Amino acid sequence: MLLLYALARPLLASTNNESLPSPEVSSEVLNGCFDIRSCRTVEEILYSCIGVVFACTWIAIHPNIPRHFDTLRLYFELADPFTISQTRVIAQDLISMLLSLLVPELIVIWALRQWFAARNIAEKYSRYGWTKTHGHFLIMGGFALFENGRYIRTLEDSNKFNEEDQVIREKIRRQIEFQNSVGNLCSSEARCLLEFLIQHKYVEITEDEITAKSKTDFLTKFIAVGQTTWFTAQCIARVTEGLVVTNLEIVTVAFAFLNIATYFLWWNKPQRIRYPVKV
Repeated sequence: MLLLYALARPLLASTNNESLPSPEVSSEVLNGCFDIRSCRTVEEILYSCIGVVFACTWIAIHPNIPRHFDTLRLYFELADPFTISQTRVIAQDLISMLLSLLVPELIVIWALRQWFAARNIAEKYSRYGWTKTHGHFLIMGGFALFENGRYIRTLEDSNKFNEEDQVIREKIRRQIEFQNSVGNLCSSEARCLLEFLIQHKYVEITEDEITAKSKTDFLTKFIAVGQTTWFTAQCIARVTEGLVVTNLEIVTVAFAFLNIATYFLWWNKPQRIRYPVKV
């Protein structure tokens, strides 16, 4: 919110200096609104700002796949972290909305970090047909490793095998040899467990299949971006014509600029996927 205030403060000063007329002119302007149907009301301004803020918070936010962690041990997943009630999922979405209202600049930083990470993952696994959508899906916890129906952990990108990864790799290799599929072993050495699973077709999903799991589509994003852009254009037009722009509208425009950046950074990220792909 400090960043929003910093963005809005110069506009507030210039708007107040340029658009506030003398008392005589003010009385003329007030008396000139003979028909209330042609004048802007407080309700109209409030509803338009609320609509933009809702589009910026609910539609722009792309949360990760919800997981249930141990409340006593932070970041420690339970035996089945994806068995989570709908009430808890809604609560997590509301918390994300609240954070985007209070600290929208942190949401932009979060989206920027994920955008760079997804781009690096897409470049690293481009020979397997991976895109930035695959990268975002991996970052948000889209691939979960299971063994005999028991959850092991969520797959992540890495540059080496740890001890647990080496054990899993040897189990898979023995299983492939047992199934007389030695010819399926790739000649190129995998750099991590994720790449090893991709090479042996344990992780195989297309970009369209990931997009189909998303709870939103291109049209929804386009409408949200269009609404935000139209509101911003209206405020700019009022300033250029010398009309008064309220402080609430100026802060909403500053808020919208931050969320337009969030739209761009998360454009390829699926939205509100409930469950991961089991590997």
